Amino acid sequence: MNTKNDLILYIWNKKEIILYCKSVGKNKWEELRSDLIMQLYKMDFNKLLMAYNNNYLEYTCFTICSRIKKGKVPDTGLFYQQRSVNLEIDEEYKYDIEDKNQDITELYNKFLTLVDEQHWYNKTLFKHYYIEGLKLREISELYNINIKSIHYAIEKVKCEIKKQIEDDNNTFFWD
Repeated sequence: MNTKNDLILYIWNKKEIILYCKSVGKNKWEELRSDLIMQLYKMDFNKLLMAYNNNYLEYTCFTICSRIKKGKVPDTGLFYQQRSVNLEIDEEYKYDIEDKNQDITELYNKFLTLVDEQHWYNKTLFKHYYIEGLKLREISELYNINIKSIHYAIEKVKCEIKKQIEDDNNTFFWD
């Protein structure tokens, strides 16, 4: 592939990608495919070329399609979902919700305290992943640390915090 246009045309005509878009996008598969192409045009050509040369271009496209379908990619037409939802609350349920929010706030504060009590290395990686929302690969590139090491440290903190919170008869749900 000599140019970005050649590579994207290859993807546009790739049978497996069309079938994946049809299975995921159902009756809006053409919109999904178009949004995929738009996202590929935004990507760096060298990254696309590396994915093509190392035989993970289809996986990259499948991942992008999945994120588009879940509404996690801005500027993707029908699929993108706004994160802020304005709900009207009936007056009779208002106090129940406020009480639960207070419990959740206390639990979240306990969670933050438990995170801060962890070893500095594990705590830093955990915060990058769960609080700042960085991906494992981004953390790896930031600190030049093996992804498996990062994953292990994050899981270790997660298990310790979950155990301590459950010991206090609370439940905690991870994203």
